[in-house]
Amino acid sequence: MEKDAAYIAFGLLAASAAKFLLSAWIRNKRLERFVRIGMVSDLVYYPVKSCQGIPLESGTLLPLGLYKDGMADRNWMFTRPDGSFLSQRQCPKMALIKVSSHDDMIHLDAPGMPTLQLPKCPKVDPRRFIACRVWGLPIPGMDCGEEANQWACDFLGQENLHVVFSAPSMKKKIISDECLNPWTDLVRPEDESIFSDLTSYLVATDKSLEAVNKRLDKPVSMRNFRPNIVVDTTMEAFDEDLWGELMFGDNVYMRCLHPCPRCILPTVDPDTGKKDSALEPYKTLEKFRCKPGYGEAPFFGINAAVDFPADIRVGDPVYARYRTN
Repeated sequence: MEKDAAYIAFGLLAASAAKFLLSAWIRNKRLERFVRIGMVSDLVYYPVKSCQGIPLESGTLLPLGLYKDGMADRNWMFTRPDGSFLSQRQCPKMALIKVSSHDDMIHLDAPGMPTLQLPKCPKVDPRRFIACRVWGLPIPGMDCGEEANQWACDFLGQENLHVVFSAPSMKKKIISDECLNPWTDLVRPEDESIFSDLTSYLVATDKSLEAVNKRLDKPVSMRNFRPNIVVDTTMEAFDEDLWGELMFGDNVYMRCLHPCPRCILPTVDPDTGKKDSALEPYKTLEKFRCKPGYGEAPFFGINAAVDFPADIRVGDPVYARYRTN
């Protein structure tokens, strides 16, 4: 019996060692396909959709978005009476709403308005759920109360607006319902997002912004495009069109799912809350960043997703695995 037990123990140990070696071999083979392309120069998250972002030195990449201080990216949203989302496209003044973290509260400040204070983790009450929509796709939101709703109405000059929140236990938006070929090979059925336009992450590069600004009379900043992660890259402009996966640091993986189609939101000056009268940089992007088969919207940046929580910080090296199709 002791001999049998020893054989079993040895067999289990050998199997574990073989599994470890196989996993290491697979990981090393995978890493061989990654090329260093630069480093993380900026991290920004936007707890309230279409309001000002909060720059970060570090944060946590969660499947549902960049997370820091008890808040996730696009965790709150303004909606119209019919549940459709409100953004700077219709209300450029939203660019002036400053968002900040204070212990267990989130603060919203805007010119001429008192500070709106909301709990980061409100008690979930299904009676306050509202049927919301982001680009036509359904997602429930929990009403944040009359004070918050009135604050939004007063600042934006509209009636019957709502401020809604998505608690962790609430249903999310299914990404695969939105992504288009040929990028869908990396989209998974379980990919979800909260109130973002498409995926939970938007990545852009400094070289791509430079390429746009060279074509403009009046340069714009990366704040116009609102990415979560900015890569200071050694590659050419729009190298992101070719990415299949990204790796940050040693083992933080991100799947690149879809090029980001741009609307007129980047025409809003983030400092003044006013649209550019010439609709730049949108009009310039239309001239050289549209792709056949994807309609008339030009692209800037890449939408992406992560599978497992991981930490990221400014200065992390960035590696890319390029698509083969």
